[in-house]
Amino acid sequence: MSLPTTSTMRLARAALRAPSSAASSATTAIAGSSRCFSACTVAAKEARRGREGADDPMELDKTPKFNYDDVPTLGHQILQRRRQMLKYLRTIEFEMPKLEALRQPYKPPTPSQLLRFRFQHYQGEAHPASRKVVLYVSVQALFASGHLKTEAAKHKFLVLAGQRLHRSRPVSLAGPDGTERLEDIEGEIVISCERMPNERQNMKWCSDTFDKLLAEANAPQPDLSSIPIDPRPDLVREAKKRTYARKDKPKLRDFPQHWLGGGSGAAGAAKPSSSQS
Repeated sequence: MSLPTTSTMRLARAALRAPSSAASSATTAIAGSSRCFSACTVAAKEARRGREGADDPMELDKTPKFNYDDVPTLGHQILQRRRQMLKYLRTIEFEMPKLEALRQPYKPPTPSQLLRFRFQHYQGEAHPASRKVVLYVSVQALFASGHLKTEAAKHKFLVLAGQRLHRSRPVSLAGPDGTERLEDIEGEIVISCERMPNERQNMKWCSDTFDKLLAEANAPQPDLSSIPIDPRPDLVREAKKRTYARKDKPKLRDFPQHWLGGGSGAAGAAKPSSSQS
């Protein structure tokens, strides 16, 4: 669409000032000279807007005057909250007793049931942590169950477990060559998963991972007897506990005196330790 030129605007002003005959001739001249904006479009648009407003029941002009014959918005919210509480009370009164038919006595796990799974729910609320599942296996119960055939299989299982081994007591390197003995290890194997959208899928993944660890540990090859069990994950956990709890902080009296040697230097270095002890 082309915009009106200067000559066209002049003719339009002349048509507004002139009589009706002159205005009609000026309008004909404008239409013949060039195309300009028409007033018909604006009129049609205004009429359409009026028609749309006529059918709108929420038009402000049609809102009746409030006669104080209804509860305000806050009152409706209070009533909705009371209806919700009444619904829960009815559920407790009439639906909860029906659960007694599904009651089962508690049976503690048998020694053959080694796996323990931890689930967490939020009373029906959707939460990202509700799909997480954690598997726990006691190391001593696993060794006593006979699923690991030999001592080499037990050692290989702990090596493959890596940081999933959580010791229940501090790491002790009691072996003469700096290695840890299997009978000194107490703790649990912890395997967790939350990568799947459903908790049953994560539970299956943890169980399958544990089965793969057992199968690989009982396999004769490769032999991992020469690889020591890595104590660094437990050392890091112990260091974090000491940092947070502010316990077992090293002091001057903990410095090994035999590193100082004999002579006056040892006596002089031992004075501060004796004063602080």
